[in-house]
Amino acid sequence: MSFRKRFIDLKAATQRYLVPRPSLRLFLMSVLVVFAAFPDVLLTGASISMLDKFRVPLQGREHRSFYPEKSNTLPEDGFYDSDGAALQSEPAIQFVADAIYSLQSPYWNPYSGAGSVGPETMVDIKFSPISILVALLGGSNLAFHFVSLLAFSFTLFFLGLVCTRLLGLSRDGSLAVCIAYLLNGYATANLSSNTNQVYFYFPFALYAVMNFSRNPDVRNYLFLVVAYLVPLLVTFFPTTVLMITTVAVLAVASVIQAESSMKARVRLVMVHSTAPLFAVALLAFLYLPLLETLKFTGAVENYALRPFYTANWLSILSLFSAKTFFESYSSVDPKYTPLITNVVFHFGIVVGIIAALAAFSRRVLQDAVLAAAVGLFAISLGRIFGLPGLSHLIDQVPFFRNLGEQYWWMMVACCFSIVFAYGVLLIEKNIFRYWPAVFVSGTFVASVVYVWHLYGFPSLGDGSPISTTRAAYYVFRALLTVCATLFGLYAFNRWPLSRSKIMMCLVLVVFIELLFYANSTRVTRTDVFRDPPDYVQFLKKNLGLQRVANYGAHGLPAEVGSGFQIQQIEFFTMNLVPAYSELCQRGITNQHGWQGQGFCANRDPQIEPNINPALLDMLSVRYIVVTRYMPKFIKYFIDHKYPRAFETTNIIIFENRSAFPRAYGVDRLVEARQTPETKDLSATNVAFTDDAGFMAVARARGVDVPTLSGLRREPDRMPAINFERVQILDYKNTRVRIAADFAKAGVLVLPDNWHPNWRATVDGSPGYVGRVNQTFRGIALAAGPHIVEFHYRPKTLSLGLLISGITIVLLALVFVFRRAIEFHLRTKNSS
Repeated sequence: MSFRKRFIDLKAATQRYLVPRPSLRLFLMSVLVVFAAFPDVLLTGASISMLDKFRVPLQGREHRSFYPEKSNTLPEDGFYDSDGAALQSEPAIQFVADAIYSLQSPYWNPYSGAGSVGPETMVDIKFSPISILVALLGGSNLAFHFVSLLAFSFTLFFLGLVCTRLLGLSRDGSLAVCIAYLLNGYATANLSSNTNQVYFYFPFALYAVMNFSRNPDVRNYLFLVVAYLVPLLVTFFPTTVLMITTVAVLAVASVIQAESSMKARVRLVMVHSTAPLFAVALLAFLYLPLLETLKFTGAVENYALRPFYTANWLSILSLFSAKTFFESYSSVDPKYTPLITNVVFHFGIVVGIIAALAAFSRRVLQDAVLAAAVGLFAISLGRIFGLPGLSHLIDQVPFFRNLGEQYWWMMVACCFSIVFAYGVLLIEKNIFRYWPAVFVSGTFVASVVYVWHLYGFPSLGDGSPISTTRAAYYVFRALLTVCATLFGLYAFNRWPLSRSKIMMCLVLVVFIELLFYANSTRVTRTDVFRDPPDYVQFLKKNLGLQRVANYGAHGLPAEVGSGFQIQQIEFFTMNLVPAYSELCQRGITNQHGWQGQGFCANRDPQIEPNINPALLDMLSVRYIVVTRYMPKFIKYFIDHKYPRAFETTNIIIFENRSAFPRAYGVDRLVEARQTPETKDLSATNVAFTDDAGFMAVARARGVDVPTLSGLRREPDRMPAINFERVQILDYKNTRVRIAADFAKAGVLVLPDNWHPNWRATVDGSPGYVGRVNQTFRGIALAAGPHIVEFHYRPKTLSLGLLISGITIVLLALVFVFRRAIEFHLRTKNSS
């Protein structure tokens, strides 16, 4: 028997016994695409974690590149928003894992910014499917990579189902679409970021809405509800809302495509519209507390102050290519920086040309789904580039007018994949027109010539000018890609016998081109949370319940402490307690960030220290971590006699020996704003409050409440008798138990952020939680021993759980009575 015959028999046996189902073959194809895109992750231990390439993990990590890459390429090149993942979502996974395995509530995070809300924020993914799955698997770095790559595989699997079952593409055609979806610039530049996670749930939701439109039965409806629920768990609102909006518009388009009767269309659209409502009702335990938090923090109003920066029309070149002429994202050639008014993500020359075939085809007038995708693509791209008229209209729409330009790329990327899929479909059916490909190719070439005319040839990686020969090579490579694509389309049209081979060539060309644009250099994987650096081990061993302050990008940046269960004063969120933000800007950090609600994260070595030692004391900051490239801050702490407690090659840890205990008692309460040091008073024996209700409770308990003018005449800087008569018995996320034995009536101060949802009991009876010293919690106590317990629970959580429970019951009843419901639907449709 010949070798060829044996190979054919082996292939047939494999397809017959090992891969009998088309859906399983499709999933294995998706896994293969992910493997081809990330072989270094699966074979050599490279990492796609943003935290791994950030500045927290151990030094000495290797740089690895499975595919050829420029020698001077760094792991952070080619990425756009990595800080959000490194400083928010990845540490948040560890916080959720700790909450799960220690049986604590995640609704309050004591490790960030002296205490902040948990998952109920406007830009957060603590409850996202990936976060929850990784947390359930223990939160290890291996679990993170396993779940992430598995999620990518399921993303491509559902995209393949859309292409093959609902659009009618061949397996090779759907493979090209999957590659373009996984390796386009938006996906690779935001790989593993918290802004981009919802992007990988789009194919799942798209398949659900299109499948239900074609087959409106109860099972598919329940699947549709789940398809909305999964992305809604990602409460990073800007991109989540844009993705859900895209899905909703395409759902209406799919109904128009599937039904010919206007009554049937209206009826099916109404049924469609109930699915996201059911999904939100199922998530009421998350969304009602979220609305609470947005109202308390004023995050929506603050977000509305963010300006919108349009992209430069001359950077349209980046829509095709990221590396052919100049690097985009985080490694822009300096001479091209005038072009980068805002980011433009690439989708590839070949993909762009083929997508144009569909966008400018007659099928746009015949296919509602394609028309909707092209329309949304045009709207989102027009908004990004500030198209006159369109941008003015969007500026009139609440919420959407405040979405940053970088978030609109979510809609662009989702719609572009659909348009590209239709372009491939037109090629397979050989019903495309040739002129759109020529038009887009000409636009690309013309933009190259014009940009080079204005700004000259790009530089090499080291900044030296590029040679004419190399410039000619760049031009030749780009033109070769354009010409090869145009020739392939021409060959497909003229020689039908070569179509299958040309489709395989398309798959290879798309993969090679987009892989070339992606950054293949990665760091090796390190499980920093399971094997923390030596300085983190020092902090965990010596810190106890006291806090850390961090100055610089290394050490313990904002939010990372929640991954190590280390309490820190920094924050990296828009949902911070407003009073705490004001306190930080006044005396802990320099103003930096969003309209005064800045990050408590000093990274600029040129800024002057803005530090009030009294506030560090009150916040119980025991250790200060300073990056060595922040010499002004190092000098500040040396000049102020803070002893060095630990040193590495990158950081110095100073000790603050005057830090207050994590709970303490004072003997006097004064009605005043801010904190005692602003009036030259010591917080060791007096507390300020502007809470009139708390003042009344304090007087009733017998607490001394002198006037501020009287205290200013008698500055008392020695600790009062109640200061150290407090002991923390138990400290959990949402429950703190304290024993206090006061010699005389006073105020128990817990230097954690006050929030109206915190409640307390004193010796088993309800106590009034007042806001003291601008942002802390206080309890007025009579003389004698007391047990005080603080409890946190969102006010709307019980209602949210009730609504979620009722919704589950309703959906269960829908499933139980599915036959009657489906009979009713069929009767209505037939009429």
